[in-house]
Amino acid sequence: MSRSEEAAPPKRPRTLPSVISPPAVVAAADGVDPVASSPQQPQQLYEGPALERRTFDSWDEFDHFMEEYGRRTFQLFRKRTSTSVKLRNRRLADRVVKVRDKQVATASVEPAEERVCLIPERYVNYSVTLVCTHSGAFVSRGTGKRSRQDVRATRCDVQVNACLKLADPRRSRYQIHVTRALLTHNHRVDEETFLQYSNTRLNLPDALLGCVELMRKTGMKPRDIRAYIVANSSCAPTLKDVQNILHRLRGQEETAAATAATNTEQIQQLGDYQPRIMSFPRADPPQNSTAASTMRDEVLVREYR
Repeated sequence: MSRSEEAAPPKRPRTLPSVISPPAVVAAADGVDPVASSPQQPQQLYEGPALERRTFDSWDEFDHFMEEYGRRTFQLFRKRTSTSVKLRNRRLADRVVKVRDKQVATASVEPAEERVCLIPERYVNYSVTLVCTHSGAFVSRGTGKRSRQDVRATRCDVQVNACLKLADPRRSRYQIHVTRALLTHNHRVDEETFLQYSNTRLNLPDALLGCVELMRKTGMKPRDIRAYIVANSSCAPTLKDVQNILHRLRGQEETAAATAATNTEQIQQLGDYQPRIMSFPRADPPQNSTAASTMRDEVLVREYR
């Protein structure tokens, strides 16, 4: 054996790669995301109290009950869709006409008479759908530079459906029936959350709103107006809410003033235009219609004045 072979270090045996891969690699190879496979916490649900009433004599009674029910149970609803009685009657009549035309075209059997039960239009709406204020999905319209922390839309599935049903066929009287009421929320339902809604904070009575308008005209500060609202009502508006109220009242006043100015200008134009109308030469009326012509001229002058 040579000296070079004696000085060389011994070679290490070759090791084969392990057959068992790490758990993350195996999960990725199987097509399962390791993050998604980890157990997630179940979403907490909040069940609202059941409706005490499901039948109403008018839509105003239904709206009043739902408003009082939402305020008592700390739920806020909004109207998503509604179908008018006029639209429902027209759709039903069109469907009957199409069926009758189809039967006449086939000529296989005699067209059967189908009775159409039309609802009186005094009921205005045929059906109404109410949803939670947190329903729907949030659609971001920003560029992503500043993320939004608080979003109202949480895909809440709470929904209340109501429609008209015939109660007295002889008198053609209908009642509003609640046909569906899903009251399971996916967000908090408590007094603290309810008082954060702007609809709750700014639900001012008409008398109090008139006092706010009077204080605005006298030049009181928004901070003092807010203190007056908190002391004389159950509302708790923020200073920004009060500023928005004052801005809206100021805009309504300016709109009313502009409308009044436009009406005054139109009346003045009619007054300036009146002498030119009356200065046109008129033909002598017939002898048998002198009284009628005089009365007509007086009415014309009175209208332009």
